[in-house]
Amino acid sequence: MTSDFAGALASTRPDLSPLKHLDIDVFRRETPPIGRAGKIASWATAIVIVFVVLPELVLAFGPQFAAAEWIVSLGLAVPAIVAVAVLCLIRVDKKPVLNFGQALVKVEWGVVLFIAATMLVASAFSNPDTGLQQWMGYFFAPIFGGMSPIAIIAIACVGVIVVSQFMPNGLTMTVFWTIGSPLLLAYSGTDHLAAFGLAICIAAGMAVLTGPATLMTALVFEPGHITIPNSWKANLSFLAMSILAVLAFIPVITWVIPAGG
Repeated sequence: MTSDFAGALASTRPDLSPLKHLDIDVFRRETPPIGRAGKIASWATAIVIVFVVLPELVLAFGPQFAAAEWIVSLGLAVPAIVAVAVLCLIRVDKKPVLNFGQALVKVEWGVVLFIAATMLVASAFSNPDTGLQQWMGYFFAPIFGGMSPIAIIAIACVGVIVVSQFMPNGLTMTVFWTIGSPLLLAYSGTDHLAAFGLAICIAAGMAVLTGPATLMTALVFEPGHITIPNSWKANLSFLAMSILAVLAFIPVITWVIPAGG
């Protein structure tokens, strides 16, 4: 296991020898400054990010803002679509800021389809009208209802780590919280709820096997320097250590956080 892990790390380690004699001043002189088109594209990206974050802030502060419902109703896709359309229409030096045809060629369609599939599943689980969360709670209650709180938390953490490789980690936490919290309430009241929530939050951050698992893995895998085939052994080793670390800290979390805290 140790040799496999070291070999996997060596295969994913980039060649950093050119950085040993890197002259930052020369690099700056040879790097052209960002042009007008780049500035426009940067501002458009920043605005899209604001509209992605804004709904959560609006929901957190309540619906007292006049445009709250309208902002939330936009969702995530509309701001991005509008930004793409605007960048295609704006011209700099008689050229569009974004050439839609060229951009389509560079899109990683495998990642897009994967994300689309996970978002479809996410909608089904997060929509209360489907009843999937309630059904899963009723289904798993007889199976895990007789277990100790620590065992329930441990199994949930392992499940979160596995499922978060293929589903958005926010949805994964929601699903496992919906299933696990009623079981813990029935067994020990509120004594372990805080520890349970913290443990599954930590476990959900261990998504490293697939490109679309998280935004960070997409940034790591998509440029092509590190790929899934040449890093899966190291990632599996990391996941195994992550599971052991989370499970080892469950008693500590339960002891540090007071009952009902």
